[in-house]
Amino acid sequence: MDERLRQTDIRGLKRVVLYGPESTGKTTLARQLAAHFDTLWVAEYARPYIREKIRRTGQNCGLDDILAIAIGQQARENRAAVRARHGLLVCDTDLLTIRAYSDLFFGGIPESLNAALPFIRSDLYLLTDIDVPWQADGIRDRPENRAQMLAYYEQLLDLYSRRYVKVAGDPRRRFRDAVNAVGDLLRAP
Repeated sequence: MDERLRQTDIRGLKRVVLYGPESTGKTTLARQLAAHFDTLWVAEYARPYIREKIRRTGQNCGLDDILAIAIGQQARENRAAVRARHGLLVCDTDLLTIRAYSDLFFGGIPESLNAALPFIRSDLYLLTDIDVPWQADGIRDRPENRAQMLAYYEQLLDLYSRRYVKVAGDPRRRFRDAVNAVGDLLRAP
């Protein structure tokens, strides 16, 4: 396994990942959950990486960028894991998300990313539904494929036997349901 993709193991730390298609409120919910539970959240590495690449080269990312994005994301998560509070770390994304984007957008997955996935542990995925309005941001580009993307994301959760809760509805309902799911996780032995 590529050591740059290895997850830092912190005893007793629960990891919650916001997971789902583009423009489904993952970042907003990650921030809210981290504030509510007084812990850290790990921002998405891909967004600034892609913006910088576009600024520098005029080109969007491609399959050849996926490994760098995965390494950058895992490094962010590992740095935050050692500073997380109250036994909880909230992640805006993770390697499974990057795997999904790689396959859906580029039709391939770097082998080292695939090899790392069985060793990545997250305690709960919050699958964000597509029932919120699409918001363009200059990077997002597939508003018409959200239903297929959501189905694919859910298939990956099942394929990798990941525990998840789907959050849907208006922002208050999403937040309430996410807080309840994370609370249940933290209370579990």
